[in-house]
Amino acid sequence: MDFKIAEYKLPDTITFNFEELKTGLTERTAAYKTMVYSENDIKGAKADRAELNRLKKEINDKRIACERVYMVPFESFKKQCNEIIGIIDEAVKNVDEQVKAFENKAKEEKETKIRELFTEINTIDWLSCDQIMDKKWLNASTSMGSVRDEMEIAIGAIKTDFESLQGLEYSLEATVVFKATLSLAAAIAENKRMVDLARVRAEMEPKVETPAEPVEEPKDESPKDWVNFSAHVSETDFDYLVEWMDAHNIEWRVL
Repeated sequence: MDFKIAEYKLPDTITFNFEELKTGLTERTAAYKTMVYSENDIKGAKADRAELNRLKKEINDKRIACERVYMVPFESFKKQCNEIIGIIDEAVKNVDEQVKAFENKAKEEKETKIRELFTEINTIDWLSCDQIMDKKWLNASTSMGSVRDEMEIAIGAIKTDFESLQGLEYSLEATVVFKATLSLAAAIAENKRMVDLARVRAEMEPKVETPAEPVEEPKDESPKDWVNFSAHVSETDFDYLVEWMDAHNIEWRVL
């Protein structure tokens, strides 16, 4: 079934005194571009404007009338074409829905096989199939053998990157980011962020000086004897004196 257009004759070219009008108006309007009207010339200026607007309207009205006549056969042709296209679109829609339903079913079945394959070869307990799923794996043109090869490469690379994070200072925080993004660069950046944060905190914490241990005075091992003396003191002075002697283990008595 082909689209065939019967031979047809295009409408004749519409002609008018184009060159005459163009030459005449070009010469006439050239003067208007630089003309300065005086108060006495306003009446003439209005007449000139009216004449030009009349000619403009006449040309435009004739153009519109000719356009309508010229478009009559084309509009009929256009309407018929659109009617045929509508019939085709309706048929295509029905076929397209069935084709898409078949393709979606095939993709669902293949996705099930891909998830089963992931369960079979995955060796990372926290990794999910959705994290490494590639949409192109669902295409009919991608074989399951290719899917297996790409999946094994992906899992191997993830395992290597994950193990490389274990020696970092903040490996726990880094691996949390890696598990969420599978990005080694993002995990290393998180480790650096934690290192920088710890350094800033350390610089902001007040420095506490370790108190010096008290120095024990050497014990006086020389022999002791009673010494009689008198002191001219107040009651408060006496209390201080007694406190000092008690602190130094000096025996004393009141005579």
